[in-house]
Amino acid sequence: EVGATVRSTSRPSSSREVSVAAGESVLLATGRRAGEAALAGLTAGAEVALTVSVRPEATSPAAWAEAVDALPGGPLIVRGGARTSVDSWRREAFSEAHLTGRQPRTAIARAGDEVLLITVDGRRAGHSVGMTLIELARLSLALGATDTLNLDGGGSTTMLVGGRITNRPSETGRSVANGLFVFNDYPFDGSGRLAGADRYATAARIARSSHRDGAVEVVLATGEGFPDALAGGPLAAGLDAPLLLTRGDRLPEPTATALVELGAERVTLLGGPAAISPSVEGTLSALGLEVRRIAGAERYATASAIAEAVADEPALERVFLAAGRNFPDALAAAAPAGALGAPVLLTESTDLPEATASYLAERDVDEIVVVGGTSAVANAVATRAADLAGGEVRRLAGADRYATAATLNTWAAGELPDHDPRRLVVAQGRNFPDALAGGPYAAARSDLLMIVPPDDVEASAAAVAYLEGLAPTLERVVLLGGRAVLSDYQRYQLDQFAVR
Repeated sequence: EVGATVRSTSRPSSSREVSVAAGESVLLATGRRAGEAALAGLTAGAEVALTVSVRPEATSPAAWAEAVDALPGGPLIVRGGARTSVDSWRREAFSEAHLTGRQPRTAIARAGDEVLLITVDGRRAGHSVGMTLIELARLSLALGATDTLNLDGGGSTTMLVGGRITNRPSETGRSVANGLFVFNDYPFDGSGRLAGADRYATAARIARSSHRDGAVEVVLATGEGFPDALAGGPLAAGLDAPLLLTRGDRLPEPTATALVELGAERVTLLGGPAAISPSVEGTLSALGLEVRRIAGAERYATASAIAEAVADEPALERVFLAAGRNFPDALAAAAPAGALGAPVLLTESTDLPEATASYLAERDVDEIVVVGGTSAVANAVATRAADLAGGEVRRLAGADRYATAATLNTWAAGELPDHDPRRLVVAQGRNFPDALAGGPYAAARSDLLMIVPPDDVEASAAAVAYLEGLAPTLERVVLLGGRAVLSDYQRYQLDQFAVR
């Protein structure tokens, strides 16, 4: 019991708060009904006794030390593996509309040794209409929950998981006093993360990691599109240069800082003025950097111009050919192509662009490595490329982008003389920005780059099968991008393949 002086305050809402001062302030908050009448008559200067108690059997320090997790007594909508009564919910002062109406919902539940955070948006027309409390209870039971605590409504409660808001809180700005924090002390022994505040800072972080002693040369591509950066991966690898990203109209601060810290002297711009404006070029020159630009009239011509800078010899062992309208196949190809010193050319799915055809026609190529299935690069396109270059076609493809990346990496592991099977670089396969600098990074280490689905690695059976195959030798996985791109849960999943 603590003796204290009470100062009574009020809010515009129907609830009432009182401040209790005993040397320092303590906040007492009551519900709209229970206890409000007892507090309503208090005035400044009143003396009260405050008693805080827990279950008698859990009052000893030893008992608390053994606790793993705990949920309050209510409002539990599931207890002991069964739904609690609606009457008990009414006693928690829920209105009938709240009980029976479909609304946004948030809840926390215990399911065996797991803690489940459940959110039902309810604010996406045509996608989610919310749930009743009974439906929320049924959902949590279906997920294996034994105890489920309904939080203060999906609209009032902000559910933040891995740095991302997973529901849409109320726009009215209602505040909720309580905070619920779920954390773990998992050590992540088999994985690391290279990330920054945005795509430009992430690329800068990757550059510092791959070139710890600095870099005389730097390759610069736009971060607002993918073709130039993907085709430029082998160029960066050949120059022993990191690949940094820029906005089209200005040089981002993280990129400018990285250029200074790396001690760069020369910068190669990828793409024309529509991709990287003259103002960016002027900023670079003002920093004392020697600037050159490699560009074509469009993405295919730019890729071909970059290919000439990578390999301008009349005879080549191989070139990589990937779709130029989407990024996953070319992204996966950037690392092995860079390590093998082979250019990456881009193509339309059903037509070989003139710039690509011209590059191939001027060279004698032993092998054209086509990355992706026939929907990405049609057989007729692959055949024409082979006819122009006089080489054989090797198609590396799977049922989807993840299977294609796995097939490509499995082949590349046998082609890279310095490949270390103990390491792997991983990027998200549905979004490109954080992965753009990953190809040169992986190539510099003779590593391979694998893409995985957002949110859950196990959403791709092909990715899991590939990782399972690596597990006996894998010791280190490097994730590219922050938790909004690859969550801590995904890091945990990937870490498991590296610590067996």
